[in-house]
Amino acid sequence: MACLDVCSPSFSVCAALEAVCRESTRSVCDVLLDQSVLPGIGNIIKNEALFLTALHPAVRVNQLQPELVRHLVKMTRDFTLLFYQCRKQGSALQKHCKVYKCSRCAQCSGAVSVCRLGNDNRMTYFCSQCQTKDSTEIDIRRTSLKPEHNIKHVAMKQEEEWSCDLCTLINRGAVKFCEACMSPQAQDTVKPVFGDKTLVLSDLGSEPRSGARLRSDSSTAGIRTQPTGPPSAKQASSGFPSIPTKRRRTEMEELRSTTGGKRKDKNQHMSSNVTASLPTIPCCTTHRCPAVIRVVTKDGDNKGRHFYTCSLPRGAQCNFFEWADLHFPMCHHGKRTLMRGVLKLGPNNGRRFYTCPMKQGKQCEFFRWVEQSQ
Repeated sequence: MACLDVCSPSFSVCAALEAVCRESTRSVCDVLLDQSVLPGIGNIIKNEALFLTALHPAVRVNQLQPELVRHLVKMTRDFTLLFYQCRKQGSALQKHCKVYKCSRCAQCSGAVSVCRLGNDNRMTYFCSQCQTKDSTEIDIRRTSLKPEHNIKHVAMKQEEEWSCDLCTLINRGAVKFCEACMSPQAQDTVKPVFGDKTLVLSDLGSEPRSGARLRSDSSTAGIRTQPTGPPSAKQASSGFPSIPTKRRRTEMEELRSTTGGKRKDKNQHMSSNVTASLPTIPCCTTHRCPAVIRVVTKDGDNKGRHFYTCSLPRGAQCNFFEWADLHFPMCHHGKRTLMRGVLKLGPNNGRRFYTCPMKQGKQCEFFRWVEQSQ
C-alpha cells in the first residue's frame, strides 16, 4: 500500500498507474477518492487535480489515453504534496485552489459549476470551459513545465484573498473587514490533519522517466455562483503551470475581446447594490466587533438556518447570538424559509433560492429565487 500513497517516499508511478487502470469502468472522480487505489486523496485534492489535468470529473478511466492517465496521476500527486505542505505550515491553501469553493474559475473567469457526482455524491467543483470530456482536446505538452514556485515557498495565511460569507465579495488578504458590507473575515479554525508529525515530501518538480510506459490492458479509449469579478494576478498564480486546452484558448481570447472593459463597472455597481440592500450587520455585545454569519448544522427544527455570532476565534468568543434570516420570507406553513443552492447541472447551477424548512415529504410548494443583491 505504501507504493500507492502519493505522499510516501516509496511511491511508485507504475503501481499507481496499474491501480487506476484496473478501475477502467469507473469515473475519475470516484477513482481518485477510492482509498484502496490512491490513499490520502481527499475531496479538495480531487477537484483541483482534475482541474489541473483539464478533465471533466464524469469521464471514465477507459476513455483516457495511457499518457493522460499518467498525467492525471502526476497532477494528483503534485497538488497532494502542496496540500499537505500548506496544512503543515498553516499556509494559505485557498490561494492555490482554482475551482474548489470558488464562484469563478481562476483560469478563465467563467462560472464554476457545483454539483454532487459519483457514487458517494461528494461535492464536486469544475469549470465546464476549462475541463473537457474529450481527451483529444487536452494538450499535455503544455504541462511539461515545472511549477512556477517551489513547494517550500507557499503563501502565508495573511496573504490569502478571502471571500465574504455574507455578500461573497473577494477581498484582499490585508483587509480584515469586507470592503462592501463591512462583515469581518471569518476565522479559520482548521488544524493540520496530521498533527505535529513530520511529513516527508519528495521533489515536486521531478519529471517521470522518459522511458517509462503504461502497463495496462485497459482500453485507450447554499449557495450561489454569483460572479465576483475576475481573479487578480496574485490569486491566479498557483504554483502550477497553466493547462489550456485547444478549445479553451480560443474561448478565452473571445472572452477578453468582448468583456475586457465592462467588468470593472459591473462589479462596482454590484457592490453598491449589495451594500444598499443587505440588512445591517450587528456587533457582538462584548467586543463591539461586526458579527459573522454561520449556519445551524445540528439536527433539529433550526437546522439550516442562518445566524450571527461573535467573529473572534473559538475560545475568545462571547455568547452573542442573533438570527440572520429574519428577513427571509415565510413558507405556506408559516415557518421561516431556508436558503439553499441549486446543485443540478444547468443554467441555474449555483443560484440560491428560498424553500420550505420541513423535511422531504412534508414540504409545501413554496419557492422563490434569492435576489442577486442579497
